[in-house]
This record gives sequence, C-alpha cells and structure tokens, in this order.
Amino acid sequence: MLIQTCHINYAVFPGSFDPITLGHLDIINKISFIFQKITVLIAVNPDKDYFFSVNDRIKFINSALSYYSLKNVSCDYTENFVTDYCEEKSIGTVVRSYRNATDIIYEYELINSYKKLNCKLNYLLFSCNNNLSHINSSIVRDLIKKNKTEDLDKYVPTPIYEDISCSYQNKKT
Repeated sequence: MLIQTCHINYAVFPGSFDPITLGHLDIINKISFIFQKITVLIAVNPDKDYFFSVNDRIKFINSALSYYSLKNVSCDYTENFVTDYCEEKSIGTVVRSYRNATDIIYEYELINSYKKLNCKLNYLLFSCNNNLSHINSSIVRDLIKKNKTEDLDKYVPTPIYEDISCSYQNKKT
C-alpha cells in the first residue's frame, strides 16, 4: 500500500517569473481557488542569465500577491530541482501552464521528466485566458529594453508596473 506523504492541498507553481506577467497572475488566481496553499516558486538555473535578480522577482511577485489579496499564496525560490523542493516541503502538486499548442508539447515533456524524478507528485496543466495568451516575459523584457514602458500595464500586474521600470533603470546605472 502506497502512503501519500505529500499534502494534496498544497501546490507549487514553478517558473522563472522574469518578470511575473498577467498570464502568470491569471493562473495563480485560478489555482488559488483550488488549493489551500500555493507557493509561486522561482526556479533558478545557475547556468542561465536573468533580466531581473531573484530579489527583484520575489519583490514583484509578493507585491502582486498582496495587491490582489491572494492570501493563500506565497513566494519562494530554489536552485534545486522543483521535485526536490516539493519533497522537502511536502508539496503534493506541481502546477504548470500553457498559452498555446507549442507550450503544451513543452510542458508535457517537462512533466514527464518531473515524473521520472518524483512519481509521487501530482501534475496539473492549466491554460491562461485566451485574451492573455499573447503575453510572455520575453515581450515584457523587450518593451523595457526599448524604453516602451508606457505599454507595460497591458502585460504586468498593476502594482509592479512602475517597480519594473525603476528596477531596470537602476540596473543600467
């Protein structure tokens, strides 16, 4: 008999969140009604260069969570495998998301890799709302690099709109 040692009502939503977008927030909002406790997990790959620091990304996420009163959602980061983090924290479910068919294929392959690392975890795949499917963090970073920050409010949560611009300006100087 297999004994479930993970909390089924505790989920993790991993990603780089470089930065968090309205699409991410849509998924977080959806799963906040399903799970008692959620961790938005910044999964740090030490071999990858990021636009924003981990501290900035944590600040952006916490600001959005607070602004939208997502009280059962917290933020953390790890440099380990997501599956190892889940095991350490007794998290039972990994939530992933997609915007289009290309994302589904990528996420399917990623989930299968996760299952090989930890077959006890549950994996759920959510789609964002269709009106947000064009949004990704790369577009946000491009807007910032090209000084088109007046358009950021269409892509990022309200409370971090100005913080993102300021953080990038401070980074450049």
